[in-house]
Amino acid sequence: MDASSNAAAAARGTAPPPASSPPPLAIHSPQSPSSSMSSASTPSATPATPSSTSTCASSLALGSNYTIHLATHRAQGNRPEQQDETLILAPLDFSTAHPSLQPSIPSPLTLLAVMDGHGSDGGKVARAVRTNLAREAVAHFVAAFRHAPDAPHVAIQRVLEACYESLHSDLATDARVNAYLSGTTLVVAVVSPTHLYVANVGDSRAVVGIVNAEGKGVQVRNMTTDHTCANATELERVVKKGARVERSAVPVGGERSASSDSGPLRIFKGDNPYPGLVVTRAIGDTASTALGVLSTPEVTTVPLADLFSTSPSSIILLLASDGVWDGLPGPADAIQVVHKTILRARANGTKLGARVAEVAAKKVIKAALGGLEKLQIDDNVSVVCVIVTSGGGQVGEDVAGGTAAGAGADADADEVGDTAGKAAALTIS
Repeated sequence: MDASSNAAAAARGTAPPPASSPPPLAIHSPQSPSSSMSSASTPSATPATPSSTSTCASSLALGSNYTIHLATHRAQGNRPEQQDETLILAPLDFSTAHPSLQPSIPSPLTLLAVMDGHGSDGGKVARAVRTNLAREAVAHFVAAFRHAPDAPHVAIQRVLEACYESLHSDLATDARVNAYLSGTTLVVAVVSPTHLYVANVGDSRAVVGIVNAEGKGVQVRNMTTDHTCANATELERVVKKGARVERSAVPVGGERSASSDSGPLRIFKGDNPYPGLVVTRAIGDTASTALGVLSTPEVTTVPLADLFSTSPSSIILLLASDGVWDGLPGPADAIQVVHKTILRARANGTKLGARVAEVAAKKVIKAALGGLEKLQIDDNVSVVCVIVTSGGGQVGEDVAGGTAAGAGADADADEVGDTAGKAAALTIS
């Protein structure tokens, strides 16, 4: 995401990238699924060939009580650069690399993330954050559990806070990335056998849908709060730090546009026409640190037992960039897209699995792009779709580049199939 859209679309971000911005670069190559799959203890994040869309999916047992079905899908839309990134590390299993910590770490753990870059180097920032998170996650978990072996909930919250701090500081020493006026949102979810942990900075969101026991109704629960100047608490902090906040379209070349009084509330430094930032928390954006823009996440924890307390048939978790939420009327609409996909699968006698999550993720992106087009908004869109069902077991599915066993990459999005395979440790972009 950057903020180069027209006034009707004035999205959350900073000044638009210059004409010399680098070409789009996708971390995941649909044609090379092996490039995105590796042991979670040594995840691969090597850039692959450019692509406007990418998809991966998998299913795995989450201990003995739950099974999770995962998929991620993103599209560049009409933007000249893809500045969204997604990441799934599943599972983060420490039993082999760190056997001494195995009794204290609630394994297996799954880590999910969505990054939405903004500014002229926003794509580079998002890719750097994705790469660093994939590389450093296990080390942060190990360090935290060595210091708090008997308090897993405290340790995991500490892990998330340490990850955000480290990712922010990493950018300051990365000569390949200019994070002065560029940054990224970051929403991360960690799913353990007993709990869901969500951390976020910026306006990418995490939303949970609880499907009732009959499988027909859904209760929606927001797991994050947008960090923008529309949030009174966030606004108060940056104003106290001396930020000038006003509603403005993106300044171009230091000059106000004709529609400068439109658009979202933005953060400026004194009388300067920059940084023009809408998010009040982000990774990067070092020019805005003195103005009260934080890289510290808000962390929410909820026991899976609480989500399943009404004996629902399944739980839906969506992590998505603001392009998805802007393109749909509300979070409930995104959850309903997934729910309808689940209902169709059941009606067809299809077992709930990674293929269902994959189709649902694609449908969410398709719906969001359609909504953005109607609103005349150009933005990248990305989603991580998770379906949690009660009951564990040895379940595994891998789908890369939209391809499952017996289902081609160009299969109709309404065709819901299910495949069984060997469970694998993988990194999904």
